[in-house]
Order: sequence, then structure tokens, then C-alpha cells
Amino acid sequence: MNKHLLAMCCIATYGLSYFRGKRGGLFKEGFLGTLLIVVLAGLVFVHSASGVEVMRVKELYEKKYEFVDKQVVVEGTVDKVVDIATTDKLGNFLLKDSFGDTILVKAMNNPPSLGTNIMVEGTVIVTTTDDENIGGVFIHALNITVATQYLPPSNQKSPAKLTKGSLWLIVVIVGAALIAIIILIRLKTTDKPQLKHKDLTSSSKDIVTNRSNAGKGNVNRNAAIKPDVNGVTQQLLPGYFEVTAGLHKYIGKNIFIVTLHTRIGREEEGVDKSYGWIAFPQDCTTVSRYQADLRYEYGQYIIISRSRVNPTFVNNESMMENDAIVIKNNDRITFGEVELTFRGK
Repeated sequence: MNKHLLAMCCIATYGLSYFRGKRGGLFKEGFLGTLLIVVLAGLVFVHSASGVEVMRVKELYEKKYEFVDKQVVVEGTVDKVVDIATTDKLGNFLLKDSFGDTILVKAMNNPPSLGTNIMVEGTVIVTTTDDENIGGVFIHALNITVATQYLPPSNQKSPAKLTKGSLWLIVVIVGAALIAIIILIRLKTTDKPQLKHKDLTSSSKDIVTNRSNAGKGNVNRNAAIKPDVNGVTQQLLPGYFEVTAGLHKYIGKNIFIVTLHTRIGREEEGVDKSYGWIAFPQDCTTVSRYQADLRYEYGQYIIISRSRVNPTFVNNESMMENDAIVIKNNDRITFGEVELTFRGK
């Protein structure tokens, strides 16, 4: 396999692995993978479409032992008809490429007329002869294609050619553009998580299962205390959360805070999260089982993101695992599709 193609395959594989581990949202929809596969497919196309490269005569001389018995393509004009031996039945002629270098070509038929612009496809043969017309290497022509009639250098116009190098350049440019698009999309998505309003099917569960809302009735946002299920009163801490997006049936409802250290996450079967937790229903799958910590210290609330692959957002700013941020009044905290707005001082 071409070394350039192998290198680009490695880059594409690394890119897929890198974005697989980042957030997961984009990759789940296959967008990043599709872009990288398109780049890789373009590389394969270039490699297959340009497998035969037009060679320079000078390069054949310099690397003749690398090309011996291999098929090459050389383009140029018929410079001179050569008769090497009377017993030689082949049509021998010297082919001059656009750089002025000549090489002997042996053909099965009579050579084209002088000055004819041709493309020769044939096998490289190395010889030990000292004949200066041969130069130790010649091409045994398998196919000769007449391109255009030779024109004097002053009048000849170089036709535009899409060479192998040009194709590689195009692929590199396209690949760089796609990578730039991927980075921009990723940055944009990181800055602004997409929230979807979804009506949860659970009707028997309250939005939270901590002790502060286990009692009967709804709690007014101005209330200072609330009885728990056993009739024991709990002092509410200042500040609370209001559901503002992501949980359609609970939008506008409040989540009160009663412990100095509160954990936030999704309910788990067999795990008691009835106290010290803000626990969302199990069908709220965009929230991690252990999403974040909320601490009340020195009169202020600190939120700490705990999920490695599902970051917590504060005002659309992504938090890394174990990052801590002091939240203030009207700050928006996002867990997956759920958005809570903090109400406090």
C-alpha cells in the first residue's frame, strides 16, 4: 500500500478513536465518523485512480534498478529513429520528455514520425551495453498512444493535467476542511447543548425523591420548612432549583435543598436515593446515575461535575470531571436534556 495512504489511514483511525471518547453525542449520530470515512474513501480513490504515474526519463536513469521489469509510463516526442542492429526487427526510437532527457524505446511496430507527441507504456529493461544511445536502460513498449502533434517550444502550450500530486493535494485540502468543520461543530455543540422537551411517562413519581419533598402536598417557594414522610420537620437551605427545560411535565416546579452536601443523578434500581440526593426518574436517561455534587459552604452553593462522559453545563459552559463552580441567582445548570435554574441570592 502507498505510504501516504497508510499514513492517512492511521490519521483517520486516530480521529475516529479520539472523537469516540469525546462527549459521544455527535459520534452517536455518526456525523464525525461519516466525515472521516469520506476522507478515507477519497484517499483510496486517489490511490486507485492514479496508480500509474507519468515518469521522468531522468528518474528512470537514476533509479533504473528500482524500476527494472516494472511497467512505467513516459510522455514525450519522437526525437530520433534508431537502428541498433540489422537483425533487430523492432521499431526503435529515442523519446524526449518535456525536460529534454531522452530514452530508447523498442516497439513491435514501426515508430511514429519524428516530432509526434506520444505516451509510451512499457517495461523497463536494464542492459549492460555501452552504447550511448541506450544508456544502460530502455523501455520495451507495450502500448503507444499518440497524443498531439509536436509544436515548436515557442508555440506549444502546456495542457492542464491532473497529476497524482494534484489529486493528493486536493484530498489534503478537502481533509483539512472537513477537520476544521468537525472542530467548529464540536466547539459549537460544547458551548450550547441541545435541550429537548420530553414528556416523561412516569406519573406516580415526583421529580425528586429526597427527604425534602417526600411529604404530602406541594411546597411553596417561600416556605421555610417542610415535613418529611415521618412528620419530622426539615430546615430548608436558602435557594432552590426551578425546572426550566427538558422535563416537560415538571417545568415550573421547584426542587428544594435540605442538606449541605447533595448528590445529583438518575434513580437506580436497588439503590436508595431517598435522602441527600436530587434523583431524577429512571427514564430520564440523559442524566447520569451520579451526575454532580452540590455543596453549601460559607453562604454559597458550589456545583461539582462528576460524570466523565456526560459533562454538567453551567450557563452553557461545559465542566470537566471534578470541576467546581460557584452558582448564583438565575444560573442555568444543565444535565443532559434537563435544565434547572438556580433561584437564590
